[in-house]
Parts: sequence; structure tokens; C-alpha cells
Amino acid sequence: MVTSGGDIFEFPEGPDDGRVEYRVYKTFLSKDNDVEGLCYDADTEALLLACKADPGPTVKKARAVYSFSLEERELQRKPRFILKRKDIEKVTRGGAFQPSAIERHPRTGHFFILAAQGSSLLELSAEGKIISQKKLGKKVHAQPEGLTFLPGGDMLISDEGASRGMLTRYHGGE
Repeated sequence: MVTSGGDIFEFPEGPDDGRVEYRVYKTFLSKDNDVEGLCYDADTEALLLACKADPGPTVKKARAVYSFSLEERELQRKPRFILKRKDIEKVTRGGAFQPSAIERHPRTGHFFILAAQGSSLLELSAEGKIISQKKLGKKVHAQPEGLTFLPGGDMLISDEGASRGMLTRYHGGE
């Protein structure tokens, strides 16, 4: 689990309504970075943290994704991915892109970053190169906040903002 300020909590699964011991890993991120996305990268044995707001002190006019090494239990200072505003403006019309989720595709190994603000979805290579960008229609995705993949590759996007939450499933190559 991660907080918007970038603190990472490690704990074992416990019984329903039970208590478990936990550890907190403080990072150099803060609420100004507004971490919203979290995913596991098996290739690097790391957790990836997508910042919705301030990308960090060394990054300007961009969004950043940081890597937390599970071996070292430390957040790497250099962002794993830097998404430059000029590169994402093509789809987001003016650069409004605030990541709300990040997930790795189980078959391709590509990363997908979902943004409620900017209503779009980016596909990145494992190296962070933008492969594709898609604008999401407001009629289907009022406020896209959550993203995951099923083992076979189907994508699930969850939405907030309407009277009830919505879950949309996209099959394999859709």
C-alpha cells in the first residue's frame, strides 16, 4: 500500500477484521507529488509509483514514475519513467494528464498508465517509450481511476464520479 505522500506500507495478508504487523518505508516523495498509481514490476523486483502532480525536483513539465526496489527497500531518486508534457499533449489536448493508475500487461510486459484528469490511457514499453495513446470517451469513462489486467490480458478500468462506480472490461486486443 502507498500513501499519496509516497510512504509505502508492507504487511502480510491477515484475517478479515484482524490486525497485522506492518512496516512503513518513508520516501523522499511528499503530498506535493500526489502518488496515485502503484504496480509491481516482476522484471526489476520493484514497485512503481506514478505521481499525479509534482514530478520531483529534477523534472520539469512532465509526469514521473518512480521505482521502489524490493531488494534494497528504497525508492530510487532517478525516475523510472519521465512522461514529458509535449509528448502526451497529442492526445490529452493541452497536456492535462494526471496519472491515477499504472499496471503492467501480463503478456506484453508493457506498462499502461491511466489518467482521470486528461481522460486518457498511455501504453509504454518496459523502457518507458510511449507506444500508444488513447483518449477515453466521457460517456463510457466518467472518471477513470483504476486499472488492472486479468491473466489472459483482458483490461479492466474502474470509474468513479457517477452515482455508482462502473467497471469496464476490454478483451485482449481492444
